[in-house]
Amino acid sequence: MRSVRLAAAASVCIAASAPLRAAATDTRVSDVFAGQNKPGPYALAWKNISPDAVVAVVDGVTLAPEAYTLDAGKGTVTFKATLKPQSVARVDYGFDPAKAQRNPNPATSPVTVSLLERQGAFGDARLQVTALPGAVGGSDPLMVWGLSGKTLLFGGGLQSQLYVSPDAPGGGSAFVDRAGIRLGYGVGDDHLRANFSLERSGRGFAPTAGKSFGLAEAAQRWSAGMAAKPAAWLAAEFKWGEARDLSGTGSSGQSALSVRLFGTGRAPLLQVSRTEDTRFTGDGAAASVTTEAVQASGKLGGTGTFAAQGQRVTNDGPAPGTDQVKQDASLSVATGTKDTRVQASASLSESATQNENGVESRQTVEVKARLQPSAKLSVSAEARQQAVTPAHGEKDAGQQTWNGAASIELKPLANTRVVGTLKTQGDRDNQASVTELNAETRLLRYLTVSGGLTDRDDTRQALDDTTRLRMVLRPLAGWQLTGGLTINPETNGSVADATRQEWALAARLGAMELTGGYSLTSAFQALDASQSGELSLQVGLRFSRFTRMTGGYKDSFVYGAADARGARSYSLGLNHDVGSAFNFSLSGSLNEDKTVVAGPADLKAEAKVGLKF
Repeated sequence: MRSVRLAAAASVCIAASAPLRAAATDTRVSDVFAGQNKPGPYALAWKNISPDAVVAVVDGVTLAPEAYTLDAGKGTVTFKATLKPQSVARVDYGFDPAKAQRNPNPATSPVTVSLLERQGAFGDARLQVTALPGAVGGSDPLMVWGLSGKTLLFGGGLQSQLYVSPDAPGGGSAFVDRAGIRLGYGVGDDHLRANFSLERSGRGFAPTAGKSFGLAEAAQRWSAGMAAKPAAWLAAEFKWGEARDLSGTGSSGQSALSVRLFGTGRAPLLQVSRTEDTRFTGDGAAASVTTEAVQASGKLGGTGTFAAQGQRVTNDGPAPGTDQVKQDASLSVATGTKDTRVQASASLSESATQNENGVESRQTVEVKARLQPSAKLSVSAEARQQAVTPAHGEKDAGQQTWNGAASIELKPLANTRVVGTLKTQGDRDNQASVTELNAETRLLRYLTVSGGLTDRDDTRQALDDTTRLRMVLRPLAGWQLTGGLTINPETNGSVADATRQEWALAARLGAMELTGGYSLTSAFQALDASQSGELSLQVGLRFSRFTRMTGGYKDSFVYGAADARGARSYSLGLNHDVGSAFNFSLSGSLNEDKTVVAGPADLKAEAKVGLKF
């Protein structure tokens, strides 16, 4: 088997010695592919190729012309014998670039042949050769030699991968420009460990062969790290590294250090870290970002917790005036009881940004609390205040804003619920608040009544209050009547000076379903009073569990403007199911625009057929 693999590799590396009779204008290519446990057909990279001067080699043996069949038009080859998955085939042929075309899915793919595998007391080693498909334009397959291994070194493990492509185009003549390398080394245990990694892809190796081995960028990267944990309450970690673009566009360096203290059992956790990221452009300009952070957290009493953190970010820009320093600090405390009936939290944060314009600061305070003394009563509240001082200006010129909310929920009787909420927000010049009171009760089993009041107060403008009343009546099984009245309704944050009435019906009478609704909004303004509304009615009749007919009518209107306007529509539909997989439907609609006098009606009809898989 080893002699067969060596012969296969030799057949890939060395062109067949059979005489070629290709035309002088033909372009020669070599397709290399592995067997798929079938005779074929195997698609070549090109179709409409020249049928002459074709050489086929399988596992190092040149086949006779009768051992395979070539379809020059389709660009496929079929062998008389089955091509096993462990076999490697190479087909050399020519084509006229003016006539040939690319095959969409050629069998050509990277083929790797192992030349040597060795296992020893100190590690494993493997030598292999990979044939990559020829590039567009007729180049021969690109050969890549690979040497990989795992070795025990100084008590640790070393993993190495070295790739060399002697025929890689471009990138200079140096060996390193046509090679790629990966190194990884790790040593130690949970108490003390170290690691190192290196990855490099040459300028000629990366764009051609490197893509097949995950080294597609012409770059060099290395990183190293150490971690120590001498005790359960102490741990430290240090990392540093560099990345360099071999095309000359720039490089970057990174370093990070973190130390953790305590954090075991109920002891508080303290962690300090520092990271630095420096970048160099191709012309030598440098920019760096340094982040220093400290974090602390722990428990207070039985259920309380606290968390504090501080961070300083320093930006040293490549140009004058781009330097910036930003500092953030925050503290939060939360407490409560095990049964969650009492919960409270508070947080304080402050940030400052310094640049060439000065220092801009921001302070934020938040408080939240929730109390539920019984199943019938719960109270919650929250408040937030923020102050911003600009980078250049007096302290009084800054902004101060706040917002808060409070809610109380009461269930005095069975099937009765009362909820009151208060929301407020503002700054030093303006203030706005919204107070809501909502109640709902169910009388017997047939009637549910709900209502509410919204009171709005804003120092910048006068706002109307909203009153709501709603009723739901269920006199019979399958019947539901709803009605509502709203004074000054609110839609999308806008309050209208109007009154809205809404009525709806939903009923089922045997095989018949009836739904309908009516709404009327009356606006009363000094200069313009108008009414708008909609009337809708829909009837559904089910002849069987498979067939249902529907009909509908809808009329929308607007009165009181310069001209009456609105729309009217009629609809009719039939739906039939055939089993659980097939159904079809017929539907039609007639739409009229009231704004257009004697205008044409819009008539639509459609049929649909559906099949469920």
